[in-house]
Amino acid sequence: MLNIDLLTVVVASIIGLIFGYLWYSPLFFGNVVKKIYFTSRKKSVVILLSFLLLLVVSYFIAFLEIYLKVTSFWDGVVTGILLWIGFILPIQIIDFFLEKKKLVLFFVNISFLLILFIILSGILAG
Repeated sequence: MLNIDLLTVVVASIIGLIFGYLWYSPLFFGNVVKKIYFTSRKKSVVILLSFLLLLVVSYFIAFLEIYLKVTSFWDGVVTGILLWIGFILPIQIIDFFLEKKKLVLFFVNISFLLILFIILSGILAG
């Protein structure tokens, strides 16, 4: 049985949520994304759903890192990069071509996901 530190999973998810809020705020890329992509959903629903999904992602990264015996922050960073290259990037590229998204939105999103996976994997391994 794997012993996953649930407190670390929650903390990593909160940090990921804050990072996402900042990334897509007018401080960084919010104005660029807002011009291209508009959602009429309530912010509170989006934030709650994002947090719940970040909990799932964080839990499974922690599970994988324990299984792979990843124990240092930097090994976690490498794990996050490899997860992004192997799973996130290919899916995002397919999504880009199938949905004909704007190139700038594609780069904003994949950059966000790369940094997010580095942050989550680093925290959860450390």
